[in-house]
Amino acid sequence: MAALVKLKEQGKIRAIGVSNANMEHMKAYGPIDSDQEKYSMLDRNLETNGMLEYCCQRNIAVLAYSPLSNGLLTGKMRPDRQFGPGDLRKGNRRFTPAGIERVNAMLEQLRPMAQRHQATIAQFVIAWTCVQPGMTCVLCGARDPQQAMENATAGGITLSPDEVEMIGKLVHA
Repeated sequence: MAALVKLKEQGKIRAIGVSNANMEHMKAYGPIDSDQEKYSMLDRNLETNGMLEYCCQRNIAVLAYSPLSNGLLTGKMRPDRQFGPGDLRKGNRRFTPAGIERVNAMLEQLRPMAQRHQATIAQFVIAWTCVQPGMTCVLCGARDPQQAMENATAGGITLSPDEVEMIGKLVHA
């Protein structure tokens, strides 16, 4: 960290970032400019562990990764989906038939709102992630150029405060 601080003071780097840090590390490391953390409708530890608030109070950028939860929040995954060897979703309880059904039921409740915005479920989920307090950037994976373009257009979706509140209630249910 001392070397990074020195490089920043010399103007050789603009920012110092961490990823998957805990509060203890954030406080001990020194001047952090960005924190990249797993965050989605299903992964909201940043809200409960104080990291999001900590970053907001110190003007530390928060970059959310995996906002679509490895494809689970796209609304395209079906309970009969088979995951091949080496797929990190294989054996994960979220990706069992029951887990997929549970998430899809929640996403179905979002579908009418997404349709009003002429958006896919994935775009709507990304838009929701973007408007969360303290969120600076949402990092989305894509399997092809079309998905990358669809994901990028989510930044143009404007959710009303009522929609954000309603989505929050659905997600916590």
